[in-house]
Amino acid sequence: MIRSLALWACLMAAAGWTLFHTSYRVVSLESKLAKINHEIAEETQGIQVLKAEWSYLNSPSHLQALVQGSNLPLKPTKAAQIASLDSIPQKESSDGTTTQLAALTPAPTPEIPKISQVSAAPMITPVSASRGSAIQNPQANAANLMLLLARVEKRNNRVPSQP
Repeated sequence: MIRSLALWACLMAAAGWTLFHTSYRVVSLESKLAKINHEIAEETQGIQVLKAEWSYLNSPSHLQALVQGSNLPLKPTKAAQIASLDSIPQKESSDGTTTQLAALTPAPTPEIPKISQVSAAPMITPVSASRGSAIQNPQANAANLMLLLARVEKRNNRVPSQP
């Protein structure tokens, strides 16, 4: 009788410990889930701010105001100003051979890294609400925006969309 009572007491103690351990793990996982959901909400809000600033900076009225407010004498290009490459004089080098001007070679286009090539989380500078917070490098910010979207999609257990 005492053996069966001791056995039942041990089983109840083991069940109680298991219940306590399981409930503690559930509380811990719920707090992690709440933290991740809060981070997702913050990043979604940041994405909305970036999209709003991008829309504002690319709006025709804003671009027109920037052009009119600049000190550069910008005017529309006239047809007489357009020339073919053949009409541009050749540059003579020191050894006597003629070569094309170095300025005529097109600059390489910057390559936006693919999501799979990036190993660390992107560093995104917070955007202030002041008027002077213009985006200085649109290609880098577009890449950061794509990486940020990929992180949010990854947290939502979705496959990141490729551009």
